[in-house]
Amino acid sequence: MDIPPGIAGRAAVLFFLVSTFFLVVSQASAGQKSAELVQKRCQGCHSLSRTCGELGADQESWRQTITNMADYAPAITKKDQKALIKCLAKQKKDVVELCRQ
Repeated sequence: MDIPPGIAGRAAVLFFLVSTFFLVVSQASAGQKSAELVQKRCQGCHSLSRTCGELGADQESWRQTITNMADYAPAITKKDQKALIKCLAKQKKDVVELCRQ
């Protein structure tokens, strides 16, 4: 069965638009998760200014700090620890914006 060229072209454009939409939404969602994680896991015990004051420290510094904090806060899972180290050391955009508030 042959697909008429007009329909195939429209289907390709629609596929591209839908794919692009989901890519943008997933990236925005991942970014929001970093700031939310900082709020949920760090602000329970520390002021935001304390966490933000160290924003941009290297990954090893954050690994040591977060590992120590996890000893006091069992809710900080290994998965959370990895994500926190990454977003704080790399200064993820949404975390930087959170710190500017």
